[in-house]
Amino acid sequence: ETLWIPRNVKEIEDYCVLENENLRQVMFDNEVAYGDIIKSKLETIGNCCFSYNPNLLTAELPNTLTYMGECCFNDCPSLKTVYLPARDLDLNDCFNGCPSITYIMVNADEPYPFPESCFMDVDRGKCSLVVPVGSEELYMKAEGWKDFFRVMGSETLGVKAPTVSRVSDGQAYNLDGTPKPDGEKGIAIQDGKVIMRK
Repeated sequence: ETLWIPRNVKEIEDYCVLENENLRQVMFDNEVAYGDIIKSKLETIGNCCFSYNPNLLTAELPNTLTYMGECCFNDCPSLKTVYLPARDLDLNDCFNGCPSITYIMVNADEPYPFPESCFMDVDRGKCSLVVPVGSEELYMKAEGWKDFFRVMGSETLGVKAPTVSRVSDGQAYNLDGTPKPDGEKGIAIQDGKVIMRK
């Protein structure tokens, strides 16, 4: 299954979405309205979010992301494709224990410093790096990035997501947009945050 994070969520708290055998993709919602793309507002992903998901295949991080906590997306052995934002982002020991990554998409025209403490188990000799068209040569010369098997240009990075229901203040919602009953445990969206109710 795909976990769509609604576009109005600004923060995902620590330890959300751990050890979910059904999770295949994590995507961040964009909506086209009146010809304009209304992009995700996500700024923060807390510590260890999305780790230990054995069947996760794809992780797409939005360009609005400014902070990722430690060890996000670690120990996801089936993870194959990662979309990184355009901004220089400290990935804090993320994407380790993910030996199946074969594509890393970077949405930055110029390479930012390679996150040395990340992608520790990725075989760069077999992993393709996809960057904006015209930036290939910059990445082929940049420290860390140049070690990838293939550097390819792409005119479009990311995936257009379907519209996801909006979240109103105070009410908790399930990930499908339906109201979450008071006291029900599990993942919920409340006041623009993805939270884990225990």
